[in-house]
Amino acid sequence: MANRHTQEPVRDYAGFALNRVRIALEGQIAAVVGGGGGAPVNDDTLTAVAGETLGGHRAVYLNDAGQALYADASLDTCRRTIGLTTGAAAFGATATLQFEGVLVNVGWTWTGNEPVWLAATGLLTQTVPTSGYLFRVGVPMGATKLRVDPLLVAKL
Repeated sequence: MANRHTQEPVRDYAGFALNRVRIALEGQIAAVVGGGGGAPVNDDTLTAVAGETLGGHRAVYLNDAGQALYADASLDTCRRTIGLTTGAAAFGATATLQFEGVLVNVGWTWTGNEPVWLAATGLLTQTVPTSGYLFRVGVPMGATKLRVDPLLVAKL
C-alpha cells in the first residue's frame, strides 16, 4: 500500500512562512518511518514496542528498530515524531500511539486556542520554545482535549 504526500500551506508562527508536508497514512504506518515497527490499531493509532519506559500523553518517535522513544526539539527526533502515547508503557511493552485525531487527558489544562508544542523528553507545552526546532504537536479543543496534528514548523 502506498503512502501519499501532499504539500499544503499552514499558518505563520513566530514570523516564519510555513509550508508543511503532511503524510497521509494508508496501510502500514511503519512504511512512513522507513523500516519496521508500528502496527495499525485503528485509523488514528498504532502500536509499537517501548524502547524505554514511557509516560502517558507524551510525544514519541520511532527509531530504526521501530521502538517508541521520547521525542525532543532536535531535528533527528522532530522529523520522526509519530504522535503521542495514549498511556504509560514499560520498557519492552507494547505502547499505543495516537498520530492524529482527538486525545483526551483529564490532567491537561490547555488554555485558549494556542498551539501545543514539543518540549524536552516528549513533554508538551503551550510556551513557544526558544531553541532547537519548533514542533507543533496539536491544537487544544478544550482544557483536556488535544487535536493531535504533528507539524515540524521551523528551526529556532
